[in-house]
Amino acid sequence: AQNRAATTVASSWANSDPQAAAAWVSAFPAGDTRDSAVQNVLSQWSQNDPTAAGKWLSTMPAGKAQERAIQSYVSSVSYQYPDLAAPWAEAITEPNQRNSSIENVVRQWLDTDPTAAQAWLAKTTLPDERKEQLLKRLNSN
Repeated sequence: AQNRAATTVASSWANSDPQAAAAWVSAFPAGDTRDSAVQNVLSQWSQNDPTAAGKWLSTMPAGKAQERAIQSYVSSVSYQYPDLAAPWAEAITEPNQRNSSIENVVRQWLDTDPTAAQAWLAKTTLPDERKEQLLKRLNSN
């Protein structure tokens, strides 16, 4: 219950002062509560100021917590700002999650800026057959 309360407070605080909320949750002891609170703050912050949220994300130490936060950020931002989500999708270290995130970003981006999406897709580590499937979708629209 205490963990849930901390996460709820962090999410609410992130609406009004995301930097302070992020600093607060970053000071939590390592573990699931901190990871969950960071994801919630980042998700909320991403909706209001995705650029600042991305900058803060880059200050996190590498590791499992940052990996989860990156996944949360990409999920939150890719629909409206695929160009901001793209470099983070590529930064995910787990190959299946990275490929899935790249595909999600490309699907959104193809709808809004197909030229930029195709240029980025060509440079990604996504397997060629998956790239071709995504581009077929564009050509069938």
